[in-house]
Amino acid sequence: AVNIPAKAEHFPQCGGNSVCPANSNCTVANQGNFCICSTGFTNEVDKTHVTYPKGFCTDINECARFYPCHPSTDCTNTIGSYYCSCSSGYIEKQINIRGKSQITCEARNPNSCYNNSDCPPNSLCNSNACYCDKGFENPKGGTYVRLDEKCAGLSTCVSITKSISSILNNSSWSEINSSSSSAIVNDLLQIVELVVLNLFTQNPTNQNFSTPELDVSMEVSQDNCTFLHIDIGSSRMNVSCNLLPGSEDGAIFIVYKSLDDKLHENFLRLSEEDEENYDIVVNSRVVTGAITSNTTKDLNPPVTFSLNHLQVPDSDMISLCVFWDPKLKGWSERGCNVKDSNVTHTVCSCDHLSTFAVIMAPCQIKEDDGLLHGLLYISRVGLSLSIICLFLSLLTFLLCRSLRSAHTSMLIALSGCLFLAQLIILFGLHQTRNMTLCSIIAGCLHYILLCSFGWMSLESVLLFLTVRNLRAMNFLTSRRSHFPSACLIGFGVPAVIVAISASVSPHGYGTNKWCWLNGNLIWSFLGPVCVLITINTILLISTFYLLRVKLAALNTNVSTLKDTRLLTFKALTQLFILGSTWILGFFQCGPGAMVASYLFTICNSLQGVFIFLVHCLLNRQVREEYHKASRRLYAAKSDSEPVSGSTAPVTMKLVTFGLISSLFTPLLHQH
Repeated sequence: AVNIPAKAEHFPQCGGNSVCPANSNCTVANQGNFCICSTGFTNEVDKTHVTYPKGFCTDINECARFYPCHPSTDCTNTIGSYYCSCSSGYIEKQINIRGKSQITCEARNPNSCYNNSDCPPNSLCNSNACYCDKGFENPKGGTYVRLDEKCAGLSTCVSITKSISSILNNSSWSEINSSSSSAIVNDLLQIVELVVLNLFTQNPTNQNFSTPELDVSMEVSQDNCTFLHIDIGSSRMNVSCNLLPGSEDGAIFIVYKSLDDKLHENFLRLSEEDEENYDIVVNSRVVTGAITSNTTKDLNPPVTFSLNHLQVPDSDMISLCVFWDPKLKGWSERGCNVKDSNVTHTVCSCDHLSTFAVIMAPCQIKEDDGLLHGLLYISRVGLSLSIICLFLSLLTFLLCRSLRSAHTSMLIALSGCLFLAQLIILFGLHQTRNMTLCSIIAGCLHYILLCSFGWMSLESVLLFLTVRNLRAMNFLTSRRSHFPSACLIGFGVPAVIVAISASVSPHGYGTNKWCWLNGNLIWSFLGPVCVLITINTILLISTFYLLRVKLAALNTNVSTLKDTRLLTFKALTQLFILGSTWILGFFQCGPGAMVASYLFTICNSLQGVFIFLVHCLLNRQVREEYHKASRRLYAAKSDSEPVSGSTAPVTMKLVTFGLISSLFTPLLHQH
């Protein structure tokens, strides 16, 4: 009798809608109709094949419980069943035990094959022996190969590479989009490298061949060699023989003749984290290097490549050594450095092997943690001081009515723009977590900086006109203002530039690193800035010349030596105030890049300090106003009567202005 679990349910009849659990069926048993586990399954809880509607039928591990296979075989359990197989190095044979067929295993003859899978690549099993396919042969001679030997065939390799050449030379290549072409290049590079490397390992001899699209050279390392040099045209690969310890070890070098044309900037990336589109160009033949030893990463010493430039690099571009990263499906600098570079060649040093090229990219500062940390510190301190000084300058120009003029209106606009721009640079430039916010910050910074340069140019024009005719000095203090017209230039022109830029390249605002302009959109800022800096510099030089001529013509008694020095100092500070020092930003390339970066940061982060120094502290009229405000503040403090509601705003204004003057009392008394 079958042991029936207490929870088992007796069915009068097995119907269509069975309530039996998985891996069981309603079946007729000795005591009636019950849920019976399928073959290979059992009710482990009740140790029976009979289960119940909410029960479980689990797989029986036949290999562990019964071990049904022959002792020479391996038993593998499967869901509801099992199978027997032979271990590696053994072959299967069918035997009959007690009328039942079973699999047994016998040791394999190392010189005999039983099917094609037993033979080496490019060979077939025939009469228990392996023979090379057509076009291949045993490097030792003949077509017969042992199981531990290999078949080599140069003709097949050439045939494959010719097929790949025809793909590269296909006229429809230009119609493929960047993502598809990137994937195709990725596969082609891997296929060519594997085919050539497989040929070389099968037949390790010096070989060379060429197709319309690529040149291939394979060389075996020689005894007592130091470096293995492989040359193809004007390109060279140098491999240390320490990386090739075996007598049959060697290296392969592949030069693609036109692949550089297929690799445009749409999928060129300089690092895994970098998703910016750079205006970069492949400036050498694309080459592949590989060695037969298993060590292909962290090579010591590294492998070097000397690659010929396809065009002379521009002065504002630098050469970078990159390799094709299959994971990125694009270029990466990781592990590659420029060892030497001139107008015609670049020597790359890489600690791994892959496909390499030289690209031209915009100059970037080489990152040195210590120097960059110092640069960041100077920038933050300088910007903080500049923001404070700009704020004090704005308060001075706004609160002191006697200083109101066309000139101070321009200074208010310039100081306000610089104040907002430097606030954004200090606190908003790194807000990249929210890309929408980052794009807005980049757009605002673009507009405000252009406005700043616009007002710098207007200030330089005003300064030039004033010096050109010293008798019209009252123009600076004239209350007749052309400020509304100046606003059309100072605020209107930048608005037009930003509007056009945003409509042409709406996705060019904000990157993963900075809330600033991306890719070619940067020229919508650099272009106008270059023009304005040039104009400002020319006007400043003309102003200095006119000033020198005017002062030389004046009576020497008019000006003391101290006044002359002060005037000279004020004139020189105009270089900083009017943005001429921004030209240093274009020299942040090459060996002096970090020096130029430090000078650029120091000069321009203190722009607000120079404005406050020249137009407030060194301005006699402003100093007199500071003195008056200081005396009024002292008088207000000595007055113990409460301030009425009508005089409170005037007193608060007086206190604010008096505080500014009190901060710089020692400096004021020196002049």
